[in-house]
Amino acid sequence: MTKVFDGTVKNNPLAGGERSAHLRQLEQDAKDLAELHDQAAHGEASKNPGSDLIASALERDLGRVSADIEREHQRLYGSGVPGAVLARGQSMREAVGASGPDVSLGHLVRGLGIGDWRGVPGDVKALVLSGGASAAVPGAVTAGIVDLAREQSVVFRAGAQLMPIATPTAKVARMTSAPAAEWEPEAADRDLTDGAWVFDSAELTAATAWLYTTLTVEALEDVVDLEATVMNHFSQQLGLIFDEAGIAGDGADQPVGLALMTNADDRVLELNDVGEISNFTPFVAAMGAVKARHYEPTSVLLTPAMWTELACLQDGLYNPMQPPRAYQQLQELVTGYLPDNGGVGTDEHTAIVGDLSAMTFGVRTDATLEVSRLGAGFKRGAVELRAYIRMGMYLTRPEAICVMRGITMPALPDES
Repeated sequence: MTKVFDGTVKNNPLAGGERSAHLRQLEQDAKDLAELHDQAAHGEASKNPGSDLIASALERDLGRVSADIEREHQRLYGSGVPGAVLARGQSMREAVGASGPDVSLGHLVRGLGIGDWRGVPGDVKALVLSGGASAAVPGAVTAGIVDLAREQSVVFRAGAQLMPIATPTAKVARMTSAPAAEWEPEAADRDLTDGAWVFDSAELTAATAWLYTTLTVEALEDVVDLEATVMNHFSQQLGLIFDEAGIAGDGADQPVGLALMTNADDRVLELNDVGEISNFTPFVAAMGAVKARHYEPTSVLLTPAMWTELACLQDGLYNPMQPPRAYQQLQELVTGYLPDNGGVGTDEHTAIVGDLSAMTFGVRTDATLEVSRLGAGFKRGAVELRAYIRMGMYLTRPEAICVMRGITMPALPDES
């Protein structure tokens, strides 16, 4: 029989009363269904014709309600497990159980800055004010900003994954060898090779990125779309931080980005000294290198100038050059964090081709936003906002990514 979720509603200050009531109703429904199932399967009702069909239907209903209870409980009380890897479209806010109330950063900034708490539930207001004049914003808001940032980040749009972590460092395993299938005849002396799983480990260390800004009292009082403006700006800046770390990070107080990785040190594939681009052949060659390692390339990251050059390529009759079918399978994404001056005395660009789901960001689940109406901002009639997030990055499958270097661009053909 399907197990009934037997949890009870906890005293969580971020749990909205309406959602808690919904959970209690689901739990009551589960108990009622369990009683009906027992009657149909084992009680007097089991003697009636068709009782087995009724019991099966009740068990299916009970299973659906129990699954709803589990999901609702995770949203309310943070029963998500750190270490779960989230692919594109999977919410960090839900994974760490930080659904909480439907309040925005703008709501909380107005409340702390000028005492305008409209739209903020009383229990949330009490929780925020418990921190005094300088208060940390609830995790439901910060996790939501991380999700918004992923939507705007180039590396996450290319498929990078996210792993919530609860500690400053975490050991992560990368597979370097796995058992291979064998063809062996049916025989008494058949001896299969013992194919071992081989892993190496890397330490994912969380580096810290900061953002500091102020908002005037006039802006808090007069800007109609303050909530959307503040949330969008913070999430955009965080998205750029993800891209900078994942692509151009130099390892000094930040991760080492893809553009600085090598095959010798990091096992990524490399295509160096590409030279002048006159067609799409080098990119198809990079795709082939990834495919040869049994991975499927899905994206290509380009500098703005490289994207412009490829879009302007012409054939011998000065018509726009059509990319081959293989290249058309790639999602083109543009970022200013790729090097565009890698050569000596000349412009040499870098591009990245591959499956970026091989990249995982470890993000601390306690990303913090703080709002203060005191300090330096008080004298200027402003409210201060400070945000920081701690993150690291590692590759689970380095050979799914090919870094192309030394790309140069010819002058555009003269149409005269």
